[in-house]
Parts: sequence; structure tokens; C-alpha cells
Amino acid sequence: MSLSPDAIVLASPNYINNVTAWMKALFDRMGDCVHCQRMEGKYGAAVSTAGGSGAVYVAEYLNKTLSLMGADVVGAASVNMSEGQDAVNQAIKESHNIGMALAEAIETGRVFPDQKAGHEEMMNRMRDLVSLRSDDWTCEYAYFRAKKWL
Repeated sequence: MSLSPDAIVLASPNYINNVTAWMKALFDRMGDCVHCQRMEGKYGAAVSTAGGSGAVYVAEYLNKTLSLMGADVVGAASVNMSEGQDAVNQAIKESHNIGMALAEAIETGRVFPDQKAGHEEMMNRMRDLVSLRSDDWTCEYAYFRAKKWL
């Protein structure tokens, strides 16, 4: 994944109240993005669909993952297809609104004060962990040093 975009939208259908195995495998291989807070200063959003139920849970999980990587989350759009065409139409509108919110956040440099404490807590946790594991996590340690976070 390129880290040059200003924002990222993660999307997954619901597979038994979770993301697909492929998305989970991707996340499991993105430890560096969590450890080094690689999405810091970027914006994120989530989109999820489900046949019967649970789309909201998946969107929340996707956004939580973005937040763990340091991104400011602007929102989510989700739909359970079993809820009918009106729900699908509403999700299409929500998706459009999420895209507009991402564009506005990028353009204005929007700050999300309600997410700041969580980001600071995660940064402190990763700083402590990277310091503790400096002999094993040489890349993370070098990254933190280069960013002057240590």
C-alpha cells in the first residue's frame, strides 16, 4: 500500500460479523503501520455491506483499524441488503457524504479533537513498545528516531 495518499477508504463485505479473510490477512501483515503510526496525519473512512446483518460491525472494525494506524476517521457507510432498497439508497447517499467529508477534511486540514486522546495513547504505547523492542524492531526504532519521536 502506498502511504502517499491523504486519505484511505477501507471496504469489506461482512463475513460472519467480520472482514473477509483477505482483508484480515492484509491487516495481520501491517504491523509496521500500527507500530510506526504510518497513517498519522491522514484521514480514513470505512464502507461495508452485508447480506443479512452486521455491516455496521465491520465498518466499525475497519475504522478502528485505521485509527490504530494513526488516521483520523471521518465516518462510515454500511448497509444490510436485507433491509431493502431504501436502505441501499441511503447507504449510497452516506457513501457520497463520506467522500465529501474526506475531501473537506483534506482541503481544510480538519482536526478531530475527540480522536486526539486515542491517538496520543496509541502513540505513547507504540513509543514504549518500540523502545523496549529496539534490538528486534530495528526498522521501527530507526523510524521513530528519524521522526524524533524518541
